[in-house]
Amino acid sequence: MDNEPDFIRLEILKKRKSRENETSDQQEKHCAYNHEYKWKKLAKETIEQCETRLKS
Repeated sequence: MDNEPDFIRLEILKKRKSRENETSDQQEKHCAYNHEYKWKKLAKETIEQCETRLKS
C-alpha cells in the first residue's frame, strides 16, 4: 500500500477529497465499487504534502 508511486497516491487523495461532500450512500457505493476501503489505511496525508513531495 505505502509503496504506491506518489502520483497515484495524489490522484487517490484528490478523489477522496472530492467525495467529502457526497452523501454517505454515494460514498458507500464508491467504497463498494472502487475498494476504497484499502486506501483508508493510508497514512493521513494531505494533498498538499503529496504535491510537495512530487515537486521535490
